Amino acid sequence: MPRDPKPWYRQDRDAWFVTINGRRFNLGPDRDAAHTRFHELMLNGGDERQLDGVSVFRLFDEFLEWTQVQRSPRTYEWYSDFLQEFTKFLKVDRPAEKLKPYDVLRWTARHPNWSSTYQNNAIRSVQRPYRWAHRLGLLDSNPMEYIEKPSPRRRENFLTPDEYQAILPHITSKRFNELIRAAWETGARPQELTRVE
Repeated sequence: MPRDPKPWYRQDRDAWFVTINGRRFNLGPDRDAAHTRFHELMLNGGDERQLDGVSVFRLFDEFLEWTQVQRSPRTYEWYSDFLQEFTKFLKVDRPAEKLKPYDVLRWTARHPNWSSTYQNNAIRSVQRPYRWAHRLGLLDSNPMEYIEKPSPRRRENFLTPDEYQAILPHITSKRFNELIRAAWETGARPQELTRVE
């Protein structure tokens, strides 16, 4: 669930920032003035400008700025990696609403070594910023909405008891060893176990 906007301080920029409706605002270095400006922006609903004519690259940048604040660092990195790869493929920027599903499918077709799961993720990474912008009313339409994606495959790789026993002596970290043992004994995923309290 998205968090309510709240100003935060960036030491490397010596300034306060806030993200409202997906747009990041620089509120300046003074704390009191920044909070006054924040309240003014909240009263006005932030910047309500439409992203008419906005480019693909700018749309991705705005989405990534929002993601960096509203989602986990891991989620931000996931989107950032895919979107950087896609912008390298495009080479030339263009208006966001002029991007076609064909452009995205050409990108994935250039990588025949990508699994169906990886291709699915790549396509979703481009669809998400468009869905975000469309839902916020920043774009009038979403040209990426109906791209056919390959079905992701479930991983079916399981360790045998012999493989498990062979791996254990090579794990030198006590904490990691305990995590692997707990995963083996319970069948839980490591990411689930790290959240157990």
